Amino acid sequence: MKNSILHLIFLIIFTGCGSVSKENPKLYELKSYQFKNIDPKGYKILKTADEMIKNRVIIRGSCWDFVNAVYEKAGFPKQKRVTIAKTSKRGSINPKILKPGDWIYHINLSYRNVEHSAIFVKWIDFKNKKALTISYAGERRKTPARYKIYDLSRIYTVIRPE
Repeated sequence: MKNSILHLIFLIIFTGCGSVSKENPKLYELKSYQFKNIDPKGYKILKTADEMIKNRVIIRGSCWDFVNAVYEKAGFPKQKRVTIAKTSKRGSINPKILKPGDWIYHINLSYRNVEHSAIFVKWIDFKNKKALTISYAGERRKTPARYKIYDLSRIYTVIRPE
């Protein structure tokens, strides 16, 4: 009980690129059967990120550094990535183009409207633009990435493994 309370306090105090998720990350653990029909490259990105979450890998740096590390580890360095869509930070890209494993830059509407990088997993509520992502808080915290639902109403860049 004491450990649970300390863990909860730690999560509340040390938030970063996003607020503490109310969703239980265990509900969203990556299962291969959920992604039978996705591109193998996207699957490789998701599987690599999932392993890093399970191993509680900490990347020194920001959300961008974490997603970059996932892509590198999965075998997709900068020259093996393609920018699918890009717009100004005030605009928004058509969310229908997103595929599991895409690297997305979006405005984090739940945390100070800051720029945020994450990995798209799947839509939870497309109509309201709620999606499950793999997100890393960064901000010099020693917290591993997690599965988190974000409002993706303001996506401004989409990068895909090539």
